[in-house]
Amino acid sequence: MLKDFAQTLTEALRERIASPFLRVFSIAWIVINYQTVLVILSFEDILNKLNLIRFLIYPTRMELFTRTILYPALVSLLYISLFPFLEKYVYRIWRYHQSKLVEEKQRHDKMRILTEEEKTRHLQEVSTMIRRSQEEIALRDLQISAHIKRIESLEDQLKKTTAATPEGAGKDTPPTTKLESPSALNVSIPATAPAFTRILLVLRHQENLGEDGVEEIALIKAAELKISEGRIRLQEMESRKLIGHHFPPKGKSYSLTHDGRVLANQIASRHDPDSSLAIPKD
Repeated sequence: MLKDFAQTLTEALRERIASPFLRVFSIAWIVINYQTVLVILSFEDILNKLNLIRFLIYPTRMELFTRTILYPALVSLLYISLFPFLEKYVYRIWRYHQSKLVEEKQRHDKMRILTEEEKTRHLQEVSTMIRRSQEEIALRDLQISAHIKRIESLEDQLKKTTAATPEGAGKDTPPTTKLESPSALNVSIPATAPAFTRILLVLRHQENLGEDGVEEIALIKAAELKISEGRIRLQEMESRKLIGHHFPPKGKSYSLTHDGRVLANQIASRHDPDSSLAIPKD
């Protein structure tokens, strides 16, 4: 029973001590009555201490009441009432300065001074990147120069061929064959022209006549190809996007794409289908 009473008394005292009002009241009392505290802690005898407290520090009852009870209580009430509002603004100011401090630390970390090893490593990486870029640029320049020389060589060959052809060169041109198919496709094509050239010229001829396309079998026969070989050539040309197919009522038909039309016009303008570099030879 005594143990329970002592435990209850201890918990009650702990709650009182933990009370904000009691803590502030105690601090305020000690500050206001510091003279009394000093007298109590002095080495004077008890009678002299009591006389000093009674006649010097608290000469009247009003002085005793105001300094020991009233003033500490007012200070405690003001602290408990006003401090939360002040604490809110103080906390805002503190957080603001903390955020600024963090930003300054981050900025300082980004602007930290590199060591000699780090400087050397970064310089080596930059030098390696620059050297690789220069090598790639030099290689590209060589490739571009080679392509330019190839184009100039082809243009010179074309000019020489055109200049060497007399006006009556028709006698030396390869013999032509008049081709007819079930669709009455009549196209003049040199007999030595490869399969790709034959197909392009037949499609160009029919396009110039206003036809939308040429039926597959008629196209193969007009190009003087076997059915199996012709279909293989058509698939190869379609994979290279030189021709395209569609399905009108008559069956599968083929027509020139933009790239195929340009190539066919180039072949026709040169009057020499066998010299076309864009079409592989059979």
